[in-house]
Amino acid sequence: MGATGWLIRRFMRRRWVALSALALIVALGGTGAFVAAGAADRSASAYGRYLARADVSDVVINPSLFTSEIDRLIRDLPGVRSVTTDALLVASIDDGAPRTRAEFDAEPDALQVRGSADGRYSAMDRPVLDEGRLPTGPSEVLVSADLAAARGIAVGDVVPLSFWSGGDELLAEPDDVVSPVGVERVTVVGIATLADEVLPDDLYPRERLIVSPDMAARYDCLPDLPPYDATFEAAVAQAAPAGCATSYRYYALELEGGPGAVAATLDAFLRESAPLNPEVPPEMAAHGAGYYLVATTTADERDRVERSMQPTVTALGVLAAAAAAVTVAVSALAVARELQRSEDDQRTWWRLGLSARQRW
Repeated sequence: MGATGWLIRRFMRRRWVALSALALIVALGGTGAFVAAGAADRSASAYGRYLARADVSDVVINPSLFTSEIDRLIRDLPGVRSVTTDALLVASIDDGAPRTRAEFDAEPDALQVRGSADGRYSAMDRPVLDEGRLPTGPSEVLVSADLAAARGIAVGDVVPLSFWSGGDELLAEPDDVVSPVGVERVTVVGIATLADEVLPDDLYPRERLIVSPDMAARYDCLPDLPPYDATFEAAVAQAAPAGCATSYRYYALELEGGPGAVAATLDAFLRESAPLNPEVPPEMAAHGAGYYLVATTTADERDRVERSMQPTVTALGVLAAAAAAVTVAVSALAVARELQRSEDDQRTWWRLGLSARQRW
């Protein structure tokens, strides 16, 4: 064994440069292949992992007309495991100076102000925080990355936020002067990306602002359906009571059967809400009011995201395969070259009586 060890050490001294180069090729090529394959796997599964981590709902329903009656119906739909809601509030980032209805309508409407008093955006459909935290304290807000960029808003800023009556949207004439139902000084505590903002939307700017639960509770409302014989003015007064800034209400549903149960749940909504529409006051129905299904499914959004990621995932997979193939080919050539160069040594070792195992 002493002679064998001496021969091995002698061989290594003579070939250390070549063997070091071979080891470097294997290390770099193998690392590149593993890194590319890992990146492909992480990219392919990133959105799915986010959906699970953020407890994103299976479907979001906007029933159009929001009343206590449709609220009970949605919560009692078969297969619903949990429900959180949020309201789209009529609001603007300003000091709430009175203005005519025409002036109010002429202002840019890209801003969406939303809020939940029962856990949407905190317990369910949690956004991805780019900076800061969720708005959990009094008079706090979270803004989308698009809104922060468009208006130069940063975490820690204090901005005015005015809330306007939903009834004024329906009853005020263009020359009527409208005033806000409330003005708040709010602190920006976070900047985030929401679950449906992963892909860019060139048609609709996504300037979104999420208010803290205390403000959502203050300016949201859930009225009963007005009496069947109510006039339009009376119906609006009940559907949009004083102090209410709600424009629409959204229901985020987590289903027992997961994404596969969405179709059955939406069918149940259509079937069970149909008898409620004849109860809507004719004066409201004449203005388009009624229970209509406007649904957004997480499965559809996931498909869109995964389709958009597929070219990147494929490119990374091809890169991993190419790196592995090149590493194997170059390593094989290097080994073959070394074997060819060591033929004289092999014959010498054989003449010295080394076995095949020792020569290897």
